[in-house]
Amino acid sequence: MSAAKKNLTITESIVPFIFHGYTNSVTTCDCCGRDGLKVTVALWDAVEAQEVYFGTTCAARAMSIGVKEVKHRADAAELARIEEQMAAFKAKSEAEGRAFREWMISRFTPVYYMNEKELKNLEIITTCRRAGLTIGQVRQMYKDETGAV
Repeated sequence: MSAAKKNLTITESIVPFIFHGYTNSVTTCDCCGRDGLKVTVALWDAVEAQEVYFGTTCAARAMSIGVKEVKHRADAAELARIEEQMAAFKAKSEAEGRAFREWMISRFTPVYYMNEKELKNLEIITTCRRAGLTIGQVRQMYKDETGAV
């Protein structure tokens, strides 16, 4: 929604926005209605509590900042979002790896007092060899027994 459509003055149109980053899935500016944009800036409109998509020029005007600053803030928001996703993926992957190693030790070998590095590098290979199985077969057994994906 544009400032003009809401009959707001420039000072009233300055609302807190949270930059979510760029998107090319929405090609129409919610402010001026311009269509066919290469990218739009995804913003969270705190007043209306909804996500809006503005072209860079409209976003700059709405925030009373330059287009370059809009691009900089959107890039920073996009980078933060990607880093957050990567951290969540890494945490999930590490948790799944720990669960798999613990399952393998409990299923195939007696408990040895080893540090984490030794468990990662030694136990998986030796456990599979002792059982006469490939790592793929052991992972499939783990999935079947635990329901892991």
